[in-house]
Amino acid sequence: MTRMEVTRIVAVILVVILAAALLAYSPRIIEDIRAPSLEPTRIEDNPQFLWANRWLDLLIQAFILFAVIVAVSSQLRRDSRSRW
Repeated sequence: MTRMEVTRIVAVILVVILAAALLAYSPRIIEDIRAPSLEPTRIEDNPQFLWANRWLDLLIQAFILFAVIVAVSSQLRRDSRSRW
């Protein structure tokens, strides 16, 4: 097997695992994150709205930061097979 075939097989396996996890947990995620519908209000009147799902906000920010770090490092790394 070539390296390209192995990469594709690993990608397919990861997609299947991701889809299975999403299908298994999606009802729970949707029910847990469902935000109450609010009328237009001031933050001072309803401060708990900002902090109700703060953990999710921090998780998404950490994931975006990690993805940016990986993307930038992959762009800047030197490939041992090519010479500059």
